[in-house]
Amino acid sequence: MEIIRLNTQNNSFAKEAARIFYWDDRNDNRVNERFFKDDKNIMYVAVVEGEVVGQIYGYIFERFDMPKKQLFLYSIDVLKSYQKRGIGKALVYKFLDHLNTDDYHKAFVLTNKGNVSAMSLYKSTGGKQIVSDEGEEILFKWIPSI
Repeated sequence: MEIIRLNTQNNSFAKEAARIFYWDDRNDNRVNERFFKDDKNIMYVAVVEGEVVGQIYGYIFERFDMPKKQLFLYSIDVLKSYQKRGIGKALVYKFLDHLNTDDYHKAFVLTNKGNVSAMSLYKSTGGKQIVSDEGEEILFKWIPSI
């Protein structure tokens, strides 16, 4: 398995990921090129034998009241036939590699209580569950180790 960060030169993998995980007959099958021109947008794909089998994407953003950046994990998907093989973990760890500089305060993701697979994945990669009120949304965060 290879994990590749997508950019303007290799975003053909993004079209494949979108076709597999998101697009339906209503889409015009085009990738948003602006996404890959902005360094604050992050997307990785997991590729096995030349085929996209997983993807993760999110954003780097800054707050006015903090000197360090934050990572927001927006979405992760792995083909069902490739789940439970460590691909999701590998994608999350690659995404979290950005925390290994002193420029970052934290990474976080939101999910639903009913998404048992996501909750398990985030916990297994070191995510700490922050919100556990009566609502359905759960926040996980990761703090840099440096």
